Amino acid sequence: MGFDAAKGAIVADAYRRTKGPVAYLDESYQTHKPDVKPAETFYVFTAVVVRQPDMAELRTGLRQIVGGTY
Repeated sequence: MGFDAAKGAIVADAYRRTKGPVAYLDESYQTHKPDVKPAETFYVFTAVVVRQPDMAELRTGLRQIVGGTY
């Protein structure tokens, strides 16, 4: 899935207008494949709630860890 600039602009505008905290959500998983044992499959869903004044610092730190905007 590629980056959609129009959707990105909508999200960026929502971040600019928000006054309260924002929840960042992430999911990771390994689906069942014929060559993967069922015990090696997983699904993890996490969230972190970030205060608006801390959002820029968090996003900068995440970009540094990932090496881009993913």
